[in-house]
Amino acid sequence: MTSLHFKSDALQIYEQGNILDTPPYPPFSVFIFGSERYGYDLLHIMVEGAKWTIGITIIIAIFRLLFSIVLGSFIYSLNNRLFNSIKTLFEPFSVVPQTIIAYFILYSVLWMPLDGIHIPFWKRALFETSILVLF
Repeated sequence: MTSLHFKSDALQIYEQGNILDTPPYPPFSVFIFGSERYGYDLLHIMVEGAKWTIGITIIIAIFRLLFSIVLGSFIYSLNNRLFNSIKTLFEPFSVVPQTIIAYFILYSVLWMPLDGIHIPFWKRALFETSILVLF
């Protein structure tokens, strides 16, 4: 009889008291997508991360739309000389992808050092969201 037990923070497979397998498990052996080194299901981890990704993406899209409407209405109401100077200033940003600029700014926030990230998740998410809304 094969059974799964949690022991020392890892999911191990036992059969009659003997350890048969320890994490990380390959795909389709215990879980469909396999497991990480502590034995947690990778599919569950991806679904849990997807809710944050989709939620923050929707928030960024809504705030970008609102920010663009307000800023666009203000810039459109300016006189032609000031409007043309603003247009000349921001024209190069249509050539350089904004994704690259955002990557260079957010690199220090997105890159995780070996000892882990010491800044709380909500602060990082708020900073990333505000930078992406501004771009």
